[in-house]
Amino acid sequence: MSDLRDLILDRLSNTEHLPQLPSEVIKLLSLSQDDNAGLNEGVKLIKSDPPFAMRVLRLANSARFGGAMKVTALEVAASRLGMETLRMLALTESLSGLTRSHGGGYSPQLLFRHGLLCAFAADQLAAHMKAKVRRVEFFTAGLLHISGMLVMEASFPMLTAELIEKRLPEETLDQAEMRIWGLTSGEAGEHLCLYWNLPVSCGGAARHHIQPSEAPAVFSALAWGVHGAKAAVLATTPDALFTSGTFAVDPGLADQLNLKDQELNVFLTDIGTKAAELAAELL
Repeated sequence: MSDLRDLILDRLSNTEHLPQLPSEVIKLLSLSQDDNAGLNEGVKLIKSDPPFAMRVLRLANSARFGGAMKVTALEVAASRLGMETLRMLALTESLSGLTRSHGGGYSPQLLFRHGLLCAFAADQLAAHMKAKVRRVEFFTAGLLHISGMLVMEASFPMLTAELIEKRLPEETLDQAEMRIWGLTSGEAGEHLCLYWNLPVSCGGAARHHIQPSEAPAVFSALAWGVHGAKAAVLATTPDALFTSGTFAVDPGLADQLNLKDQELNVFLTDIGTKAAELAAELL
């Protein structure tokens, strides 16, 4: 197992095997982190990618952001959404580009759907968490927590197929990954986040969201947020991969949300339902 772990980490450390972020997205992410950056430069970047531009217009006219009048000008749409939302949308667009099937055990399409649902659930949870973190960071961490599974599927489809075949009935997915591979896909996700030069906390959340109570302090807030988002999504929209038994809710989650234990399930179901409604605008 140690040899397999070393093989996986060695390949993930070789950038030739890691997916690239489009140059326009990298520039847009850089702009959005500067509060003084104007939208005009962002619009120029978006116009260079017509499919992305169409998503921007679609979201700007959605129920969440739509105003009294439908907008058709990209400049107006970008202004309506704001740079933080454009940053979230750029990451979503980039991750959706990794959904080509490789014939392994993980369905990239289902993974992307799950990641997007968790992103919107994390966004909804941000206001309720004890630790106050910007909503865009919760969204980003929620979206990227499945990046390691996408990378493993793309780089090691035979290993992901073997994992699904050999996972024991009582095992969660991360337990099976650790037993068979010697590492979790969350660790692979951390590699990708660092390679993409995304905030270190997002990579840490990808690695530690399964057991947030054990996360280092610097990653704790986002790890709990992603953990709660995953619990909310699975309370309402389980799928062929993330089914009952693949994920165990940490008993400390209610406390992180300032809730009583008996209130948690109803609250998570409500968050999961809202997340599904919001994600439908992009799926």
